Amino acid sequence: MNKTIALVVTVRNQEQEIRPFYECVLRQKRPPDEIWFADAESTDESREILKKLEESDARVHVVRTEHANLSRARNLVLERVGTDLLVFPRLSDRLAPGYLRDLAHVMENDGDFDMVASGYAEITSGGKVISTCKDLSGVISWKKMLGHCFSNRGMKTGLWNKMLRRDLIEREQLSFCEDLEDGGDVLFLTAYSAHVRKVQLLPQCLYGHVYDPLGIRERIREERRRIKEQALHMQKHYETIRTIRRELRVRKALSDWKAMGRVHAILKETGALREVPSFHSYKARKARRLLWATQRMKQEYKAERKEAMACLHSKALAVVKDRNLSGLHRLSVVVSGFSPRLGLCFAKLRKGRR
Repeated sequence: MNKTIALVVTVRNQEQEIRPFYECVLRQKRPPDEIWFADAESTDESREILKKLEESDARVHVVRTEHANLSRARNLVLERVGTDLLVFPRLSDRLAPGYLRDLAHVMENDGDFDMVASGYAEITSGGKVISTCKDLSGVISWKKMLGHCFSNRGMKTGLWNKMLRRDLIEREQLSFCEDLEDGGDVLFLTAYSAHVRKVQLLPQCLYGHVYDPLGIRERIREERRRIKEQALHMQKHYETIRTIRRELRVRKALSDWKAMGRVHAILKETGALREVPSFHSYKARKARRLLWATQRMKQEYKAERKEAMACLHSKALAVVKDRNLSGLHRLSVVVSGFSPRLGLCFAKLRKGRR
């Protein structure tokens, strides 16, 4: 039985990426029934471009918010979309021609599947492949799927390479947390997965994910545009850009850490915390990033740093007890609890010894 598909894409000052993504959608062997662009208060030419697409293509729908909140924009789309299946790609990423066809094929042939995910390739903005993740495949439980997502080289915690059911979202009254600036994807994915029956992992690299380790590329670009509009020169005001970059890293790290607390509560409530051991490593990485980001503001974020330090200490004790890991790895985790910079040095040294 054929099911209808909708793409839900967030837009915020990304005028140069709308057309390439739309052309990528047009090349799909299984075209989507609806294309929803959630515009989070763009101030560039994005609105005009989306308006032209909406007028030329009946499948395109644009929802605009009064605040630059991507989660709010997605929730507005969820209130209006009427298809059976949902996909949440990133505007800067690229889809293989068979992406929607292969994912929908699994969901249509077996009604017990509530989620299907594909392999992906991490690419540069120019399309060069950095690494691939295509070794995971088969039918697994939602707990094992989350274990893959939280692992360092797994399926990732984003929604971009996964297909979800709209009826499950409506039945469980799920929505994106609007008070989180970052970390909303992993929180929504965890809440959705807790109600999933079966998950299918496809090994094919059907999705091209633009590598952005800090996840703040678009926002740094926005701030640079704002500074240029104020007639400031980049070379003369390097410290201004540096301060903005630091503030964005702190905001992202704090939001991610707040999301980790809520994810931890969901896993504990569903009894899956022990069955998803990779979550503790994932949370420890977020704790390290929080400590690194707030290194110069220890007094201002004293409570958050104390929680992150406790997380790293507990992780360090667990790693020390595991005799299968290398000595450098154990040492890097332990040292990170006292000095993030020193722990990073040990981690780099361990990577060099591989």
